[in-house]
Amino acid sequence: MAVIVLAMLAATTAIIVWRHTRQGPAPAGPTLIVSGETAGWITSGCTPRQSGGMARRGTYLAELREHGKVIYIDAGGAASGTSDYHKL
Repeated sequence: MAVIVLAMLAATTAIIVWRHTRQGPAPAGPTLIVSGETAGWITSGCTPRQSGGMARRGTYLAELREHGKVIYIDAGGAASGTSDYHKL
């Protein structure tokens, strides 16, 4: 009788572990994206520091929106600098 109880306990434990370790669907809900420190670079330009600016960021967000809801928060930095280029 003890062997049967142990076998049932082992089988139950195996099922519980299997159910909790298998990969399931992504949790429902929006994706939160936070950006900042744009440093005034609005468009891609000639310096290595610029890697796409607002246009690249917009494309990235559009791609994310194809897969679900997105909450986008910008921490600022777009309107910094003193040159005419930096002034918005």
